Amino acid sequence: MLMHLRMPQPHNMRRFSLQERGNFVETGDELWTKVRKQLQDKLSKPTFETFIRPTGCSSFSNGELKLLAPNPFTSIRLREQLLPTIAEMATSISGRAVHVTVLAETAFPKTELTTDAAPLDSTNTAEQPREAA
Repeated sequence: MLMHLRMPQPHNMRRFSLQERGNFVETGDELWTKVRKQLQDKLSKPTFETFIRPTGCSSFSNGELKLLAPNPFTSIRLREQLLPTIAEMATSISGRAVHVTVLAETAFPKTELTTDAAPLDSTNTAEQPREAA
């Protein structure tokens, strides 16, 4: 008969949520910092400086890493082109599956974008033909 004994964890070890090959990652910010470092080595400098450096970690819980991009353009670009790479690196670092979500810091709901817009009328939609001289 096999018996499994649970060893009590030292009180200072309970706050760590992720393990990385013997090292511990304490927060989402620490995980994102490690992912960013790997991305810096992999991506071109302009791509890294434009899309990765200004992006931060919003939260990390239950295997979901939420990143906060500085604007909608960066958010879309990260989702379309770098999300699989980011998720793979985060999973590798944390030692467990990580789902990555990218949000935009300055995204506005559509109603806010269109509230002040004047309605288009048919005379404003195309340039009027000029009279011949």
